[in-house]
Amino acid sequence: MGESYDGIIVSVGKSWEPIAYSLQRIEPRFAVFLCTDDSCETVDKVLNEFPMAPSRYRIVEIPDSPESIGQMVLQCYSAYRWLEEEKKVRPEKILVDPTAGRKWMSSGVTMIASYLGLSMGYVDVAFKGGKPDPSTMKFVGLGNAYDQTGFLEIERGIQYFNARSWENAKNTFARIESHDSSMNDFALALVQYSELMRQWDQFNHYREDLSVGFKDTSRKLRRVSFSDQGHNRVVSMITEGVDRLADAAHHIYIEERPNLLLVVDLFFNAERCVQTGRFDDGVGRLYRAMEALAQYYLWKDYGIDTSDVKLDKVDPVIIEEFRKARGEQPPKKMALEDDYLFLFCGKHGLLGKSVILGINEKDGRPRNVFSGLLGKRNNSIMAHGFEPIEGEVAKKLLSKVEQLLMNAIGDQFLTLREELMFSQIPSVFAK
Repeated sequence: MGESYDGIIVSVGKSWEPIAYSLQRIEPRFAVFLCTDDSCETVDKVLNEFPMAPSRYRIVEIPDSPESIGQMVLQCYSAYRWLEEEKKVRPEKILVDPTAGRKWMSSGVTMIASYLGLSMGYVDVAFKGGKPDPSTMKFVGLGNAYDQTGFLEIERGIQYFNARSWENAKNTFARIESHDSSMNDFALALVQYSELMRQWDQFNHYREDLSVGFKDTSRKLRRVSFSDQGHNRVVSMITEGVDRLADAAHHIYIEERPNLLLVVDLFFNAERCVQTGRFDDGVGRLYRAMEALAQYYLWKDYGIDTSDVKLDKVDPVIIEEFRKARGEQPPKKMALEDDYLFLFCGKHGLLGKSVILGINEKDGRPRNVFSGLLGKRNNSIMAHGFEPIEGEVAKKLLSKVEQLLMNAIGDQFLTLREELMFSQIPSVFAK
């Protein structure tokens, strides 16, 4: 066997020969023998063939019953901790050998070895007359358990990723440690991809150019080369999505604000919040998307900066209409309702009417299509009140804002949707 190990964890049955053979091949410094009351005497025979000082091994007895598999898993984990913490054996230098134990014992140690990512080995031997034939013994290194089952962690991470649980996805991918360089490259790329998604949803792409990170992720993915071409085709699909987001991140970062790309990005950020049950966050982002849409047209067509309102370039007729609709002079700073009221009074009447139906004859106030929903937003914890937003309210507002965007920019909304879409990662290893 090419590799050496300083510690070994063995499940012990009635046959001592395979265990002694394994120890003689590996020559570990420390060992833990997991046995039942009926197989502990096997350890005595093993130690006759491969003597060890008492301080260098432990014998752990487990009830002889398949119902004790949970104890087997726990004791195997305790053995791992003893080797790592007390004997200072690095995890990559620990081998698990399930060969000699009863089937349920071997199943238990295999479960925990796979979970911990420990290397495993197996003594293959032919039996003659009910006993192992030493002349046929052969040690087979099974490698790190992740080499065989690590793809399950990848699949679990993909599930988190597709549920927009970026931190859980990142942490799951980060646990992958495999002897397969392509598996490691793939996992590292997905760690970075998950972190970039987390940063995107926290609006970091507005303050820095995340395209740099996306391009690096793309390079990592292009280095992945699995033996199965079907796997590689899926990786290529993931890479295409990363490349598309790299372009979008760069455009958002460099374009003058406000702009429509930013508006639609805010909408999809809100949509992800609503889809994952973060209703207050989603409604706050929807409010901001509505406001940003109006700010875009106010700046583009009237030169109005809503944070410092100057109307010297605006048609006096529109200013007068706006003043009458407000019932007072134009403000120095404009909020959402003022934004749409101005558009209602100006040359964007159709867009304005998507929000402002008209002026109430009784009190002279604008009649806002969104007033009920936005009222709930204003009373929410994320705004000015203490009432959490209900899912039904968030979903209703999401639908209305989507319709507002469709009315405002039509096919351009669909084009930007394609540019900004967060693609789901398909299962890589499922056939």
